[in-house]
Parts: sequence; structure tokens; C-alpha cells
Amino acid sequence: MQLLERDAQLAELHAALERAQRGHGTAVLVSGEAGIGKTWLLQAFAAQVAGSARVLLGTCEDLLTPRTLGPFRDMARDAGGALEQLRGDRDPYIDALLREMSFSQRPAVVIVEDVHWADDASLDIVRYLARRIERLPAVLVVSYRDEDLPGDHPFRRLVGALTGPAIVHLELEGLSDAAVAQLAAGAGVDPGPVVAAVRGNPFFLSEVLAAPGAAVPPSVRHAVLARLASLPASCQSALEQLAVIPAEAERWLVTAVLDDAAALAPAEQRGMVIAEGDRLRFRHELARRVVEAWLPSSRRIVCHRRVLEALVTAGAEPSRLVHHAVGAGDVPAVARHAAAAAGDAAQAGSHREAAAFARLALEHRPRLGPLQVARLHGIAAWALYALNRFGEAADHADRAVEIWEASGSVPLELGRALLVSSRMSTVVADPAAARAKALRALEVLEPLGPSHALALCYSTLGSQDTVQARFEEAVSWSERAVRMAQDVGSADVLARSLCYRGFAMAALGEESGIADLKRAVEIADGLDHGDYLTVAAHNLAVALIRASRALEAKRYLDIGERAARKHALDHAQFHIEGQQCHVLMLRGEWDEAVRRLRSLLRRAKDPGANLAPPLAFLGRILARRGDQEANPLIVRAWNLAAATTEDQKMAVAAGARIEWVWLHGDAAAVRELGAELLEVAVRARHALLRGEVLRYLRRAGAPTEPFPGCPPALAAGITGDWATAAAMWAEAGNPYEQALELTEAPEETVVLEGLRILDHLGAAATAGLVRRGLRRRGLRVPKGPRATTRANPGQLTDRQLDVLALLAEGRTNTEIAARLYLSRRTVDNHVAAVLARLGVSSRHEAAAAGPRLLRAAGRQS
Repeated sequence: MQLLERDAQLAELHAALERAQRGHGTAVLVSGEAGIGKTWLLQAFAAQVAGSARVLLGTCEDLLTPRTLGPFRDMARDAGGALEQLRGDRDPYIDALLREMSFSQRPAVVIVEDVHWADDASLDIVRYLARRIERLPAVLVVSYRDEDLPGDHPFRRLVGALTGPAIVHLELEGLSDAAVAQLAAGAGVDPGPVVAAVRGNPFFLSEVLAAPGAAVPPSVRHAVLARLASLPASCQSALEQLAVIPAEAERWLVTAVLDDAAALAPAEQRGMVIAEGDRLRFRHELARRVVEAWLPSSRRIVCHRRVLEALVTAGAEPSRLVHHAVGAGDVPAVARHAAAAAGDAAQAGSHREAAAFARLALEHRPRLGPLQVARLHGIAAWALYALNRFGEAADHADRAVEIWEASGSVPLELGRALLVSSRMSTVVADPAAARAKALRALEVLEPLGPSHALALCYSTLGSQDTVQARFEEAVSWSERAVRMAQDVGSADVLARSLCYRGFAMAALGEESGIADLKRAVEIADGLDHGDYLTVAAHNLAVALIRASRALEAKRYLDIGERAARKHALDHAQFHIEGQQCHVLMLRGEWDEAVRRLRSLLRRAKDPGANLAPPLAFLGRILARRGDQEANPLIVRAWNLAAATTEDQKMAVAAGARIEWVWLHGDAAAVRELGAELLEVAVRARHALLRGEVLRYLRRAGAPTEPFPGCPPALAAGITGDWATAAAMWAEAGNPYEQALELTEAPEETVVLEGLRILDHLGAAATAGLVRRGLRRRGLRVPKGPRATTRANPGQLTDRQLDVLALLAEGRTNTEIAARLYLSRRTVDNHVAAVLARLGVSSRHEAAAAGPRLLRAAGRQS
């Protein structure tokens, strides 16, 4: 097959290599449907640059569960040198690849094919390299099928996050009818039926032109099977055996599983299989899958069994063995190899794969020993916790404790399992169970003497006291943890213990708490301990936000986000992104905050009570805008937080509750609720909430005064010093609070500046309340934005409403451009802006919301 209509894409790839030779790397994301020619394009590019670049190629395989670090194991095997010696987890591969990609004299081209089948650890490496590629003299090329990426696939999120001049997207489209006709005519086949059948798919076209006879096969399956039928029987049998091996087979494996490897020669000669170095593969994965699916089940089982036996003899990695053990129906082998694969995946940080392998092994628990079953439950618990699926994680953790308790043979393992289960009980809002398990762990571990596990137990008790606002007790437990962690040399537990001691000290008003938290971030970062680094960065940011230092908090949230992404910790990313949205809210960047909060809540799997903060933040912004969706969100946030009895979570929802009541102009209700929430604030030692409640009480006419430790801007407002308060809020970067203080000024010009800020923020409900109050004071107040503008979330412009109306009609961007007499690029930008302002991720969602929003804006009857 000729490589037609791919000159532009090849030119893009060569341009990326030229930039790499000048020291500026590029990540190229190549997407397209199955058979569209992604592999052909990349093979052609690799062949063309082999003399001037070092090409490292790895392929992800269509296995039952993705092979841990599969594409990078392939690269290590082929590259030799330091890469060949790599084993174990993800980080050594990252270090080795960075060294390979830093050699400017002969740039590296790293190609990862079929990333839609990658494991979490491989995706982490791709993410890590892509985010640093601009500073490397290298090219990273990643291919994937967009249709095989479900909405919650981590690579889909990565694609959305990769932007900028160092990122190039190449979406391959089908061949034109003219190109198909040209190739068909060149092969002596009537172009008309071929063009109609293949619809531009290069792989289907190649199968049609290679199939014997004049009839055009109606599908890829028919075309592949027609070619198969044309081969000698011995070759057909050999291909059937090869078809159960995804992606590619080493020559030694082909020799081991075939009675006569030479039988494949006709298939090689006719291009059905391709030899590359010491490996053999079908020319396209689609063809392999067609042949495999065609096999009778009895034949397929025999083929898998032969491959399994050969791989076991060769000592292949467990994640590869599992696929063939399942295909062979060998239950003991499935249990054994899935258990080993779960451990490998957990070590590498492939959380989805660790959970999947552990659950597969546990389906055959009678084949495993009880302690092995307990360890598998523990692996599943940690993996599901990392994936933000707390309910399942808690179930596995409890089961592990039951088995260790029943065995009575390994108290250290029981203590560790109890600590894991305690943490899971905390995240599913069962603080009583969490405490009981931690105390039981203490009872088990203390008689064993000083250890890492005992230090972690002390730290766990300190963390529980912290979230329950028992700060003096938290400091005491955390200090015991710090001392023991230092004594036994456990730097990781030291970081965790400093984190909770620091947060507790900060809540008690001690500046040393911030220093502890910063040290915790530094230690955890040095260890590259993703879990503890994200916790420390998050807690430090929260402490800074409470101290009205939100601008400083952003730096640590960014550190936490990078760690969460690197280690694929969905639960930590959920926490951190929620707080990032909190900072956006405080800084007045509400459109972006709403967009990200809606996306965050849409992606949430099973985060339990951790939903409360983002629900409260979104509810608060919508309440200020007068959106009726606000109250249900705020009520739900409060109910979730209250179920945990954690004053810290309740405090977040409490601020949203009292603001919502105040915005409805019911002074009596504000005073009643304020009395209730002051108790929460005092109990939680939450100075920011306490100051907020007092400030709203003063606005409702209640006599109030600041307390020792009250945040200065709130204290100034509580005493009626609006000018000082406004200046402090401006310095803190909080325009909403600044505007509220300005509207209390006696000078009309200052009041109008406050209203201008509220209108600019889109705070329609707040501005309306303020305007009504000002009119009662006898001031002449200008009208706010038009009702049609206020009625659409995100403050859509007239032109954006035009675009939304056409989206609702199902129009393409090209059609919208023609209707509105705009360029296609301008329409692309308008559509992106509409999606961002509405907080949705697809045209379909925007179109679904269109009629309601257009009616509200007066565009439809």
C-alpha cells in the first residue's frame, strides 16, 4: 500500500524533529479510528528518521487487563544499555527515559502506540514526559483511538489538559474517494464498489485489494477471512495460533508454540504478517482480532494453553500470563498469576490494573491461601482508594482485617490492615468506626515495640483528632508520631505527622504550624511520596486560605496537583481541584471555577463526604448569581458534612448556608442561623468561619464585635470600618468581599464602584440585594445588567447566544460560520467559550442546555 494523503502529517512529524534538534521538544498526539493508518504513518516516519534520531517504540496491547508498563518494557528490551536493566516500578523508567531524551546530538523519538490500552503507570510516564517535553531535545509521539476512550478514561483527561505550542494534535481522517479510486484502479479493480464499501478506511482498502476474486467484501471481517481462506491449511493453522497473542510475538515464542514456524511463510509473503527484528505480528491488530474471534472456542483454548506454557517456561511477567490463563480456562493459573500481577501493578502505581487483577484473583479465592487473600484485599483497598472509589475500598479493607484477625499469626500485618481500614472508614464518613479501628491497631502494635507501623498509628490518631477539631489532642498524638518516626528512620511518617501537627497548630493560632506544614511538603516532595505530598500540600493550602492568604495557597495547590497527576491519585486530585476552585472563587474568577467544579462533580465516582466542599463552593457562586440550583447544592453539602461530624467539613458548608440566607434578605433567619453556626465555628476553632458569621450577623442588624484572632479584614468590617476592610480584601485579591464593603460607604461614588464590581462578577442576586438597600437609603442607583444577560449562566454575550442557538439546532461549526458570516476559526473560539462558560465538556451538553437558556435570555418563546 502506498502512503497516500499523509504528506501534511509526515511534515508535522518532521517539523517536530527539527525543533527537537534545536533543543525544543514536541509531543504529537495522533488519533483516528481503527484501520485509519496511524501505525503506517508512524512506521514511515520512524524509517525516514532512523539515521538522524534514536527511535524508541513501544506498543500497548489489547489484553484482558493492561500489561503493567508494557510499552516501556518493550522499549527497554529493544534499546539495550541502562534501559534494558530496568525492573519494578514507574520511576526508574522515567529517569532512564529522561536521560535518553536529553541527548541533543542525536534526538530521541519516543513512540507509544495504542495508548487507549495502556495501564495507569504507563499513562503516568506519558503524562510526565508530555508535561516536560518542551524543555527536552526530543519528540514524544502517542497514538490512540478516540472512540475507544470512555468519558472517564484518564488519558482523555490528559489529552484535554495538554495545550500549548509544544503539543501537536494530528487527527487522521479517511482517504478521499479519489485516492481510493486511484489505488483500486491501479490494482485492476473496479473503483466504484470499492469506494462505496471501504468509506476511506486504508486498512479495509488494503484487505479488499488483496482479497482474491472480483466480489468486494462487505466488511473488514469478510475481507480478512477471505484472505485467510486463500492460504495453505498449515499456514492458516499457524495464523490461528498466532492470533491469540496480542500486538506481537517474539521469534522464540513463535517457535515454541508452532510445530513448524516456516508454515507462516505464505502469510509473510502476502503481507498478512510482518517480521520486525526478532518479533512477528499481524500487519494490523484488526486482522488479528478478526482471526481470533473466528476461532471456535475449543481451538482458542488450546492456542492460549500453548502460549501460556511457553511464557511460563520463559518467566514472562504475570500481567501477560493472566491474559492467556483466562483464555485457556486454567483457573489455578488465573488465581496464581492474577495475584502476582496485582502486586506488580500496585508497586508500579497502576491503580486500575492493581484493583482489576486483585478482584480477578479473589474470584478464585479457594485456590489461594488465606493470608494471600488478605493481602489481595489490602491491595484492592489501596488501589480503589486512590481511584476515589471509597465504598468498595472500605469493603476490601474490612475483609482484610477480618482475615488477619482470624489467622492470629501475624500481628504486625493485622495492625497495618487496621490502619488501612481506619482510613477507609474516615473517608466514608464513619468516624466512630475509624477511631475504634485505630485504637485497636494501637492495642496490637504497641506490644511489638517501636516500628514504622506504630509511628503511623500515632499519626493516624492525630489526623483523626485534627479533622474532628480536637487540636490539643491532635498535637499530642502527632508529636509522639514525630518522635517515633525520627527514632525508627521513617521519613514518610515524619512528613505525615508534621502535616497534621502543623494543621492543628495553625488552627490554634500558632505560626509554627505553617512552618511544620511547609516542612512536611518539603520532606514528602523529596521522597516523591505522592499520597503524603498531596495531603501536606492540600492541608497547607487550606491553612493559608483560612489565614486570608489565598494567593500564597495557590502555589501549594499546584504542587499537590502535579503530585496527584504524577501518581494517578484521583482522590487527592479531587480534594486539590476543589480547593483550586475555592481559590478561583475567592479571586473572582467565577466562570472558570463553575466550569471546573461542574466537571469535577461530573467525574466523581464515589468520593463520599468529600463531595461536600465542591458542592458548597459551586452552590455559593450560584447563590450570588441568583441561580435556583444553588440551594439544593448547599443543602446537600451541609447534609454530607454533618454526617461525618467533622467540624472542618461542616465549616465549609456553613459559610455557604449563611450567605444564601442573607442573600434572601431575611434578617431574622440570618440571626437564627448565625447563632447555630457560631457554635460550629467555635467548636472547629475556625476563625475564618466565625468571622464570616459575625460579619453577616452585623449586616443583618445584630450587635457583634470581633474576637481575639479574628481575621483582620473581617474584624474591620465587623467594627464598621468599611474602608480598611475593603483595602484589605483588595490586597488579598478578593473582589467580592471588597465590593460588599465598598457598598457600605457613605459616598455615592464609592458605593457605585462596589456595585460595578458586583455586576462585573455577575453577582446578580448580591447586587440586587444591595440595590434594594441603597434605594431604601434614598440613593439613586443605576440599573444593573439587562435581565436577558443575567438570565444566562456565565454571562453569555449576544454573539455567544447566537452560537448557542445554532448549536441547539445541531449545526456544525462550518455551518454556524456560514450562517453568521464568520470565519471557522472565530466560530471555534466562540464554541470553546460557550462550553467553558456553561461548565460543560461537549457540544451535545451545550445543545441540550440551549433551549432553556435561550428562553431565559428572551431568545425563544
